[in-house]
Amino acid sequence: MALNINKATIGYDQNELHNALKEIQTEVIQKTCDALDTNISELESAIDEVWVGQSADNFKKNLENDVSKIQMALQSAYYALTSQFNQIITGMAEVDNNLVERRQP
Repeated sequence: MALNINKATIGYDQNELHNALKEIQTEVIQKTCDALDTNISELESAIDEVWVGQSADNFKKNLENDVSKIQMALQSAYYALTSQFNQIITGMAEVDNNLVERRQP
């Protein structure tokens, strides 16, 4: 029985990690923020049909503020995740670069 490592791989692909972060930004964060904007607009329109006055205005403003806070929290979470990924990438690069030390001739 011969040892065969033809399909073995080791290491990581920085580009794929960065692509994963971009996908999270696009597919999770941005789509969620867009959905919140769309749905808050639809909700405000529905409120306008059945409720008028200062309380209705206050309620809608509170909704807008809450949506804004959620969107900011999502962006903050993304930035924290990006920071963590970058630390991991840096650590992996250091390990990869120092995995085998070059011998002097």
